[in-house]
Amino acid sequence: MIEIGCRRGGSNGWEPPIIETEALKSRGIEELHDAIVKHRNYLLSSSEDKWKEVLEKRIRIQLIETLKDQAFRTLLDRMEARGDSLDELVEKIIDKESDPYSLVQEIISRELG
Repeated sequence: MIEIGCRRGGSNGWEPPIIETEALKSRGIEELHDAIVKHRNYLLSSSEDKWKEVLEKRIRIQLIETLKDQAFRTLLDRMEARGDSLDELVEKIIDKESDPYSLVQEIISRELG
């Protein structure tokens, strides 16, 4: 294992290990798996609250990312249906007719406003 600078942990009873891996040579994969299993077991055995907190963070991130992806896809589909193209918007920015923030505000106002 490699020690790098100041590490987090210790105060809550868990010191996250740094495992050196090299996938192409299958080096360290078992050690990484073991470390993941140990961390999961620590979370489950130490407190249901810790496990729930980890799940809540993971689900929150997944929900936000899914919402961003779907919102982006929906806005892009609406723009394309209207005949607007991303290339035209890029050209407006290149030609200094507008900036990304103003264009995004216009799109959001038009599509969601």
